[in-house]
Amino acid sequence: MFRHATSLVFVAMLLTGGLGWWHWHQAWGELEAQLPASQPQLTQPPALVPAEVMEKRVTHKIEPIYPAAARQAKVQGVVVLDAVIGPDGAVLEVHPVSGPDELTPAAVDAVKWWRFQPYLINGQAVQVKTTLAVDFRGN
Repeated sequence: MFRHATSLVFVAMLLTGGLGWWHWHQAWGELEAQLPASQPQLTQPPALVPAEVMEKRVTHKIEPIYPAAARQAKVQGVVVLDAVIGPDGAVLEVHPVSGPDELTPAAVDAVKWWRFQPYLINGQAVQVKTTLAVDFRGN
């Protein structure tokens, strides 16, 4: 008799728990259905800022390491890079545009470490796209 009563209590608890879970699940689904459809975050494109303006905003500049083979071969020139600068002044992206192939990796590696004063538009720091030039001249 005791075993039968215990089994009935256990079954009743399972049914109550299952019914409670089902009710909670239905209510949660209704709440989610009322949420507006998520829209992708529209990020503002970087502001295009002339190289001359950004050159004045450099706060930390690492000079590139002149590749020994390029120095020995007397390879010189200017490596032009497109760069995206974050709102905090850190370099986020660097892409070579022109310049000697032997010097490009050294220029890219150095510019990744540069830092700039944040560029402000309406008092708000924004992401910037600009062009940077790294000059390699033999000593």
